[in-house]
Amino acid sequence: MDDMTEAKHAAAREALSHVSPGMLLGIGSGSTVHAFIEELAKDPRGVMCIAASRKSADACTKAGIPVEELGPSMLDLVVDGADAIDQGGQVLKGLGGALVREKILAEAARKWILIVDETKLVDPLRGTVPVEVLPYGMQRTKCRIEEAVHAVGTLREAGGVRYMTDNGNHIIDVKLPRIDDAEKLAALLAAIPGVVGTGVFANLHPHVIVATATGETREWDCP
Repeated sequence: MDDMTEAKHAAAREALSHVSPGMLLGIGSGSTVHAFIEELAKDPRGVMCIAASRKSADACTKAGIPVEELGPSMLDLVVDGADAIDQGGQVLKGLGGALVREKILAEAARKWILIVDETKLVDPLRGTVPVEVLPYGMQRTKCRIEEAVHAVGTLREAGGVRYMTDNGNHIIDVKLPRIDDAEKLAALLAAIPGVVGTGVFANLHPHVIVATATGETREWDCP
């Protein structure tokens, strides 16, 4: 196991200490979350999981962890990863393509835990902002996004074809060198017709667990 993989498993094991028997547990997506699924499979604790992506749902099912659809109830806990996070808990997500479903779970969580390796800590917040858009009018939506953020957007592809989310939509990726006001950026993009959701997760107050390459962890609550 290389250093970064070990860091992800260290963060996952720490997150597991927050899981109580019988919880309704939200599961995000990404490589760090898959490390968490592997750790949870060793001691499932009778939890019921709601997964943010088909890939995560399949991983849970393969590991023998029961999965169901999200209903009206709040989730006891959601464990997810992040592509970038600052010290204040403003987050970029969505490189794995599940940003809209991940945000639905985050907002349904009584407690939202983000598990990351130390490379994901950036201050100020910066990086790729994924924007999920409807296929209809996509080129016009892309133009509006570029005008709003004063940056070029890239239509995501996979295997030489347009990437499609689990929701049947496409993703426009916009790389921003600095994000000073994540909440303002999220609102600006969300107001554009054709935008389904963004990878900017602002003011959701996560509990952050960060692991280093040596397997040491630290954690804190974001106000």
